Amino acid sequence: MSSGPATVVLLCPNALQSPRKLLEAPDRIVVETRDPAMARHALTTMAVALFVCDLGTDGADFAALAAAGHAANPAMPILFFGGRSSESRARQTLADAGVEGGFFPKPFSALAVRKLVTQKLDAALAAGAGVARPAGAAGGGPAPDAAAAAAEIGADGPDPERFEILGIAGKGGTGTVYRARSRLLGVEVAVKIIDRALLADPDVMAAFKDEARITMQLSHPNILRHYSFQTYRGTPYIVMELVRGTALRDAILRNGALSTLTACQVLAQCASALGYAHMNNVIHKDVKPENIFIAETGELKIIDFGAAVLNDVRAQTSGDIVGTPEYMCPEQLRGDPVGPGADIYALGVMTYLMLVGCFPFPPDTTVDDLLAGLRPDFSALSPELAAVLDRATAFDPAFRYASVSEFAQDAIRACHCESVMFNPFAPIEIIPAQLPDAPSFQPPLPVGYAVPNETPPEQPSAPSQPTEIPRSEDGSTVVLPVVIAAGSPPADRPPESDPPSAAEEAPAHDGGAFDDPTAPNYENPPDDPTAPDYENPPDDPAAPGYHAAPDDPTAPDYGDYADDPTMPVYGPAQGN
Repeated sequence: MSSGPATVVLLCPNALQSPRKLLEAPDRIVVETRDPAMARHALTTMAVALFVCDLGTDGADFAALAAAGHAANPAMPILFFGGRSSESRARQTLADAGVEGGFFPKPFSALAVRKLVTQKLDAALAAGAGVARPAGAAGGGPAPDAAAAAAEIGADGPDPERFEILGIAGKGGTGTVYRARSRLLGVEVAVKIIDRALLADPDVMAAFKDEARITMQLSHPNILRHYSFQTYRGTPYIVMELVRGTALRDAILRNGALSTLTACQVLAQCASALGYAHMNNVIHKDVKPENIFIAETGELKIIDFGAAVLNDVRAQTSGDIVGTPEYMCPEQLRGDPVGPGADIYALGVMTYLMLVGCFPFPPDTTVDDLLAGLRPDFSALSPELAAVLDRATAFDPAFRYASVSEFAQDAIRACHCESVMFNPFAPIEIIPAQLPDAPSFQPPLPVGYAVPNETPPEQPSAPSQPTEIPRSEDGSTVVLPVVIAAGSPPADRPPESDPPSAAEEAPAHDGGAFDDPTAPNYENPPDDPTAPDYENPPDDPAAPGYHAAPDDPTAPDYGDYADDPTMPVYGPAQGN
């Protein structure tokens, strides 16, 4: 068995509905064709590790293809895909040919397809399925070197006087992205080129030009930059920013689920980018982990605006259904006009996927189920976070959040990661979830309240921790909308310098009860407004000495409260 990349042959007649992106990985080469005769040629002349075939391909003899592929590559499994009604046909074809394989239905469940493909490939490679790519084989995937990449492009690549091809960065359903170096500036860039077989397809070309036109209007640190749209010898291409890192999809597959901190960091940067796009009347329409890229520097980039539309008259009359069903809102599935709510819906589903590692729908969910009103099930999360995601994915867009930033803020608060909001552009660290990682198992502190230190004035006090969640002795969380001292002083406090006399001692109050009005020495309680010497209480706005309450927005000097975003001097809180 060769140590090279595994070769996957894909037969699919419709490039816009191809599962190619779901098949790609750094250790695979995907060879795609729309012609059954070309697929047969590849299966019989190449060392193929996996054959993936659309049962909707016109003119294809699937039994003959299976037999020919099995004869040339005995350990090669076959995966058929199509409508759910075609599953029995697929399994019968596999049984008749005596071939190991499987079936996945349309619309594709991204994670389910990737797991099935990985499972079948691993088993095939262990059984000795071919993984070498014969010389001259066409197809996508990473080329071994710049010469191979340049040879694959041939004369249809970018202007060789302007760009030097260095290799292949990735492969999409309609084109290939190459690493290149600008000969003029000496910097590395990414160049996206449409597959030559699709150049005559007007829909593909229109979408390609739309992607360039829309993204070149956007300039945001979390959106992949597009520099120019050019043509060389009749072949159009887009010059883009080159970013090295990993797709969020791969991070989820590798870790199963992500920590709440990682998920909230991703959510914050996605919300920032999408909010900016919405302000510029751009709707992404295909927000999903495959299109979220985390650079080696920890910076997030939203990529692939190929499905994006301008939120204008053209978008309201297009009627196109483009996207990934698991993340598509009902109006998008119907082909109706969409607005920012479509991206908010997708981001809500993606948030759940990051935290739990699976979709909030049953595995056998169909588009008809979603259109009939099937609701996502967020019961694996806390009630607070589930309520936020329920609103983000409401069936009627009128009941969703009005803005993506509002959704992100509520979700981050429900996850108890408020610190992310103070530094949303901090480098993202991919941390796997540790069970129980609690997407939100602890009730949050009421918004707009701090928890000041309540140690009596005469006791040495620890530094105040505004963001710490107080806990009782049994470990349960205590939510304090208004801070009220309760119980006796801590047992381990330092002894008082002047112990009380025996006559003053009260056994139930340790000689100095500050929270019991019946105690004989109850002379200066800090929390009883009826006390005669109650002159400067910290928590009564009506008191004459109430001049610096840290947790009352109505206080006259409430001007430097670090964690109230409604205040004019709102700034990053120290340690929050």
